[in-house]
Amino acid sequence: MKTFCPTGFPKTICTDQGTNFTAELTQAFQDVLGVSPKFSTPGHHESMGAFERWNRTLKDMLNKNIQGHGNE
Repeated sequence: MKTFCPTGFPKTICTDQGTNFTAELTQAFQDVLGVSPKFSTPGHHESMGAFERWNRTLKDMLNKNIQGHGNE
């Protein structure tokens, strides 16, 4: 939660159609946070290329943030 408090939660989360992303609990969580899911086309992995790159960038940013703050 600390990570998203300064910037807010994303408006959209792009994922494949894995059951962990389509489950009722995940949908309820998204509803509470006001997040809209966007699913890729099954079997068309190329459509996720830009999202995968963004995920890597976000992961790098989060890792730098964690390293900079230690065990607060």
